Amino acid sequence: MDQIAAPVDDDKGGALLTKAIEEHKGNRSVFDAVSPLEFRDSRDPLTKTLPNLEWGPAGHLQDINDSGIPVYLWGGWFDGFTRDGFLMFRNFTAPRRFTIGAWSHSPKDPAILKEEFALLACEEMRWFDYWLKGIDNGVQKEAPITYQVMVAPGKNVWKTASQWPLPAAADTFLYFQDGRTGNVASVNDGRLTTISGCLFTEAIKPMSPRRPCPRRPRSRSIGTSSIGRRSSCPSRGAGSRSPESGRRPSF
Repeated sequence: MDQIAAPVDDDKGGALLTKAIEEHKGNRSVFDAVSPLEFRDSRDPLTKTLPNLEWGPAGHLQDINDSGIPVYLWGGWFDGFTRDGFLMFRNFTAPRRFTIGAWSHSPKDPAILKEEFALLACEEMRWFDYWLKGIDNGVQKEAPITYQVMVAPGKNVWKTASQWPLPAAADTFLYFQDGRTGNVASVNDGRLTTISGCLFTEAIKPMSPRRPCPRRPRSRSIGTSSIGRRSSCPSRGAGSRSPESGRRPSF
């Protein structure tokens, strides 16, 4: 990420960037810090803190809202923290904006990486120009949510919304189904359907982090939330998601 950072006026030769990269080499590995944390209240042995409760924005929500500092949230549909971006958008009270695209936390595909960070760099400058320099560039007149609808590689569409979930959105319940799609060369290739076959009636049970994953049956209802066994399968209505706006934003 440092290597593709936008250059600044006072660092023509890149000396400041090189110095910053060297300083970052002494940072603690994120993997080493979080891998021993088995539970929500696990304590970090080095800092003696509770990272899952104290390091994230959720543990400081009131302070963040009291500060009134504008926040720009950035996420990806393939990111491990997709839900967190929407939760923060809904719970922050200061001026905020959220963009989410068809990428992961750290895209490995060079084309996707270039697309994401080209947009990111542009949006960062627009956001800071408005809030730090007072440049009226219209960023606050735009819809606060910009999201990418995945259609096909190279054909994804950008849309905007003023709230989330989308007012016209409807849940679609999907169920595991036997057979392979043949669309991907993976041992995890499988089918999903909107029709429940009622092949398995036992609801998904919670697991202990210390216990290995149990052997899963071939078909389970993803939408089930109760614990125990069902005597019959409920009828689920399938729906579709309808975006508020089809306008492609100008980045």
